[in-house]
Amino acid sequence: MSDEFSAAILAHQTWVARFQNAVKGIDREEQNPDLVRDDTLCQFGRWLHANPGAFSSPMAYERIKLMHRSFHTAAWEIAVMLQEHKPSESLERHMNALRDQSKLLASTLMAEKLALENDTNGESSNP
Repeated sequence: MSDEFSAAILAHQTWVARFQNAVKGIDREEQNPDLVRDDTLCQFGRWLHANPGAFSSPMAYERIKLMHRSFHTAAWEIAVMLQEHKPSESLERHMNALRDQSKLLASTLMAEKLALENDTNGESSNP
């Protein structure tokens, strides 16, 4: 399971870098907004929706699922703006939101990974 979390963090950081390059005009790789918005199409999204029992609690699963969906929504907004050739200032504000979503998702996934490792090692935080 921890491999899925690590892979998800790396994949979503890569997405942020790709969108940052597009916003800066370095690489205008075409992104289909409808595909970007669908949080069930990326590798982690497919795994996430297929494995709700792989988390420390149903609440942790729902929280991560919501964060993942929010990340894809933020990426979708940028993809739409790039297609519509919106001004750089607007794009940069949205990039800040995408970076924030990515950091929040990454830190939450790392915390979940640690919680699961502690539970596996018999170090449950619940007395």
